[in-house]
Amino acid sequence: MALVVGLISAFVAVALVWLIGTFTNLAYYQRFSSELVSPADNRLGYWAVLDAPVATERISRLGYDYVALDAQHGEFDRRALVEAGRTLNGDGHAFAVRVARGDAADIGLALDVGAATVIVPLVETVEDEGQELSLVGRGSRFV
Repeated sequence: MALVVGLISAFVAVALVWLIGTFTNLAYYQRFSSELVSPADNRLGYWAVLDAPVATERISRLGYDYVALDAQHGEFDRRALVEAGRTLNGDGHAFAVRVARGDAADIGLALDVGAATVIVPLVETVEDEGQELSLVGRGSRFV
């Protein structure tokens, strides 16, 4: 029974993504297309806020250009980020993490789990940015 429910859920998710892409392209670009990349060359991504490993795995296989894990407003703690990173890296998916705070531990954890991009909240000035960069240091995995 659980297998049937899982298959139906996956089918519904794929169908919804297709419908959203099709109607978005039709409404905004007057072009009937089911491509996930819009005619304006925008990127289609998914922001995950729930610690749901099965959902993260399914989302990673739907063909989004990126997946972002929201540890600031979402339910991603250390364990959840490690598990989601393992899932997304296993599928060969580049992903971003919005960290809860701009401290070295949070930024380092996001990099350790394999995030291609780290989004640091509440950076409003160049001085704030410089402070965040100095917290992490200058390593081979840092730009």
